[in-house]
Amino acid sequence: MIIYQVEVEIDPACSLEWQEWMIEKHIPAVLQTGCFLNHYNFVTKINQPNIFIIQYFLEHQTNLERYFEQFAPALQKEHAQRYQSKFKASRRVLQEIT
Repeated sequence: MIIYQVEVEIDPACSLEWQEWMIEKHIPAVLQTGCFLNHYNFVTKINQPNIFIIQYFLEHQTNLERYFEQFAPALQKEHAQRYQSKFKASRRVLQEIT
């Protein structure tokens, strides 16, 4: 299993609106690409309520490569335009060890 993890620190002034937009619009749009399994986690760090982690699960690296090539640029651009200087994001790819 491959995990594509996105960590976002969002400005507290827009945190609630951002959370709603992520849950109602952005995360479903990512899942609708068909690159990920229909599963994600959306959590916040303890003692850091404005840092969120979203994990998308994949079975194959090729699906992640397709996401990066065909979908990520537009989805990331939409997020960046909507929240401009109000967030910091980092991304990483993890592999589950069984």
